[in-house]
Amino acid sequence: MSATAAATVFAAHPQAEKVVRTEDLDGFSWARTCIAHGAPSVAALRHEYYDCDIESLSGDRRVDIVARRGMSSPYQVTLLTSRRRYAFWRSWSHMKGNKENIVMMRFVKSGAFALTQCGSTMTVGAGQFSFSKCSVPFRWESLPTDMSLTEYYSILLPLDLVHRYFPDGIPMKTCLSAPSDRRLAMPALFSLLTDQGQYLDSTVATMLVDTVMREAQEVVRQAHAEIDTRKHICDKRTDDILAYMALHMSNPDVSASTVARACGISPRYLCYLLKLKGTSFSDLLWEERLKKTKEWLLALDTKHYTIGEIAYMNGFKTAAHFSRLFKNCFGCSPRDYRRSGGQCATEVPREALRAGQSVINCGEDMGDEEVGGTLIAEADKLPA
Repeated sequence: MSATAAATVFAAHPQAEKVVRTEDLDGFSWARTCIAHGAPSVAALRHEYYDCDIESLSGDRRVDIVARRGMSSPYQVTLLTSRRRYAFWRSWSHMKGNKENIVMMRFVKSGAFALTQCGSTMTVGAGQFSFSKCSVPFRWESLPTDMSLTEYYSILLPLDLVHRYFPDGIPMKTCLSAPSDRRLAMPALFSLLTDQGQYLDSTVATMLVDTVMREAQEVVRQAHAEIDTRKHICDKRTDDILAYMALHMSNPDVSASTVARACGISPRYLCYLLKLKGTSFSDLLWEERLKKTKEWLLALDTKHYTIGEIAYMNGFKTAAHFSRLFKNCFGCSPRDYRRSGGQCATEVPREALRAGQSVINCGEDMGDEEVGGTLIAEADKLPA
């Protein structure tokens, strides 16, 4: 949004004593009341979520959001109010150029909102709160009303504070309500932080935010809410590797280099991650392929496929190569396995799978090579 256009976004409001009127959004002060009026997208509000989009959902396509920030330091606490429907959302495209990793806690004062994230949608009503991560796509949308006021408090929390109270992760698929005997504490704390936050000493403000987090922690504990478990970065990378391999299992030319490139890591690091899991790229690839073919040989919806077709559809270049590996791994041929309904199979140690393979080292250059139609990326010789 240009500076000239920005001037038309902020307009006088009959109930606001202090209204920001500025030609320069960079000089905008959140300590005063902000009124976004008459535009479908408001650049200033995007900064609240470290790059997101705002959309008007009202019939006239207008936005009338009043954003009142109580304080900016040490934590950003804001009260957002509107009579028209709107939505904030943050997608993967926003995160490419903006990788802020903070947690947003929203407490609804009045009205109701729909929060979509982690593959689920929940309704957050008055007196309820929810958590979102800037590193996870979300959509926060006000629900239809008869032009009555929708209000919610928003606080941006650094990860170290969140981990202090939620060391195992935060609930991302549940909205939470305080029990009746504690229902007044959280709204009173948010009200104090927004009404008087700019006048509070940082020590006092920190103490109040800590109290909010303790209240949230107790509510989550009592509700036995499902926790979005915090993963180590190695586990996250490994999940990416497995997901890409599962999606491209049928490609006979998939290699350690192609998987690593797709996951944004180096082939050497990929081999190291798999070594931490006690496997190598080669072992994992062929184990997953054999597991899939084993299922297909007996599945009703694939029984009309020949053994050769099943082999090709799961990334094997020749039926002979597939049969040899299958027998090494399960102790019987694919044909015998299918005829016996799976009764003849026996589990064979992993070393038997390697017996039919020629192993190539994951050397310094990590070049992709094929031996007998099989790519091997061996991690065992990498340092821990």
